[in-house]
Amino acid sequence: MEKVVSGSVIQTIEGNTSDHVMRRTRSRSYVYGYATPKYGAGGDAGDWTEKIVRRLPTLKPGDTGYAVWTLQGLLNARADGEQQPLVIDGGFGSATEDRVRQEQSQHRIAADGQVGPHTWSILILGEDVV
Repeated sequence: MEKVVSGSVIQTIEGNTSDHVMRRTRSRSYVYGYATPKYGAGGDAGDWTEKIVRRLPTLKPGDTGYAVWTLQGLLNARADGEQQPLVIDGGFGSATEDRVRQEQSQHRIAADGQVGPHTWSILILGEDVV
């Protein structure tokens, strides 16, 4: 993600599009999540990744909003094909809680049904980097 163009549109730089690197604008409604790392001289990619993950909101059953919508999209993206896709409605209900607990158990972290830094890390990166 290169920049936010407006409240509902982002601009990306994408590679390997017909052997070209291209700028594209996309509606945020098609994007599950994005980050713009602060590139600097040197440093470890894990440093900024951890900072991003730590700044994400802690979510719990009953929460609503865009962050829950993103959570549901990430859970669907990680589904094993046997699982029924979650309805992406922005509401942290019992189905979302069950899937969060499954991911937490699978990665051997406390299966409390809440989404904090460790769970976000697993959902985004596939491993706990926090």
